[in-house]
Amino acid sequence: MSKLKLFLILASSLLISCANPNDPGNDTTEGGNGGGGTGGGTPLTENPSWFLTAEQQSKPLNFQEQILFDTTTSQKYRIPAIICADNGNLIVFSDDRHGHGSDIGQSANAVDVVYRLSKDGGKTWSDPKTILPFSTAGNQGINNKGDVLVFKSIKNPGTLVAMAASGGAWFGNGNPQARFAMSKSTDNGETWSQWKEVGQNIWDELASKYGASRKVGFLASGRGLTLEGRGNGSVKGRLVGAMMAKNNGGATIIHTIYSDDDGETWKMGGYLGSSSDVPEVGGSKGSYNESKIIAELNDGTLVMSTRNDAQNKARMAAYSTDGGMTWYSRKTGGTKDTFGGWVDMIGSNTDSEGVVYTRQGVQDKNRMLHIHTTSTSSRAGMALYLSENEADTWTKVLTLEQDSMTTCYSSIEVLPDGTFCVLYERNQTGGNAYDIVFKKFNLYDIKNEAYSAEYYKDWYVGKYK
Repeated sequence: MSKLKLFLILASSLLISCANPNDPGNDTTEGGNGGGGTGGGTPLTENPSWFLTAEQQSKPLNFQEQILFDTTTSQKYRIPAIICADNGNLIVFSDDRHGHGSDIGQSANAVDVVYRLSKDGGKTWSDPKTILPFSTAGNQGINNKGDVLVFKSIKNPGTLVAMAASGGAWFGNGNPQARFAMSKSTDNGETWSQWKEVGQNIWDELASKYGASRKVGFLASGRGLTLEGRGNGSVKGRLVGAMMAKNNGGATIIHTIYSDDDGETWKMGGYLGSSSDVPEVGGSKGSYNESKIIAELNDGTLVMSTRNDAQNKARMAAYSTDGGMTWYSRKTGGTKDTFGGWVDMIGSNTDSEGVVYTRQGVQDKNRMLHIHTTSTSSRAGMALYLSENEADTWTKVLTLEQDSMTTCYSSIEVLPDGTFCVLYERNQTGGNAYDIVFKKFNLYDIKNEAYSAEYYKDWYVGKYK
């Protein structure tokens, strides 16, 4: 045997022996595994086979709903989030609340974050996997985590960033203090790094501004927004989220935070602390609660959608033209640090979200979608709303659940072939827990219009498996 052949054999053996010996579904290295970002992965040579054809776009999708996390009296799930990775992988998340239903920080019970992955547009799914390490009962430190908010990096293709509430979160009153836990995937959601703490400076800044006991809060869960830099190229790739916090008088406030390095470090953005511009419904405005930054409009304006914590009130909204550093109640001429609202989206007090569906100049016109509960008296009912004027007004276009069905939190995502999917809580079971339901639609389902296959015919170019 030649010396060269012997060297190659020994080198191959060394590489194999250094492979990660842990569960292949959960990488335990700090940075996650590197299989699908810019430095690795096999280039796609065609669109995925599950993309709809032009013929399929011209008729209803008729997709069969799926329960992806099935709650029982002994196994409870809550808090859905959904995101589509760069290669078309679809990943769904939920709190695994084991045999209890407590929110993160509400008790000393363990909460974990679980996920499932689909490589065929939601037809089939992997078994649930837990992002490690497992939580343990009695641990209210960094290794207890839930309410995940997940982002897609545009600086590092193939990378996803999950941020979770940890520590005392909203219920610890600063002791134990709230924390942020972060996990990354660099292979389009297939494996995830172990949770680690980030953003301690945010809590220190809150304590400095509002008092030592104000290390309390969390980021609202769901699908996070990554800025494309449409109005300001300097913010391209920025991850933006909105967190609940408390001021020095103990009143709820909303602070936005942002990261320019894919979640490794976080900085304070703008603040909202008034609902004075919210339209009155039934003689009152309600009160603000969990907030999500849901959209970057064509001119770079950011849109925040906010839970009204009262029943039968307008969903609240706010707008930023500087990447989230200041917020106003209207797009133009609004009041600073103050919420406005949408009188055409009224329902129960739940966390929900919207998404940009199509854009003028990219597709045929501007469209946004928003999912929201519809009952005016309880957490029940669910519908899709459509805006064709960049969130100025909304129209209910599809009923997902009647008001007789219990529902709660929800998440929404658009797929590369113009289909879109929703993930939401339904059928409250055994206290504070729900089934997590997945549904998928096309444009024809809501408007009797065909989404053009021309928009995605060359989508695969520059994408990796």
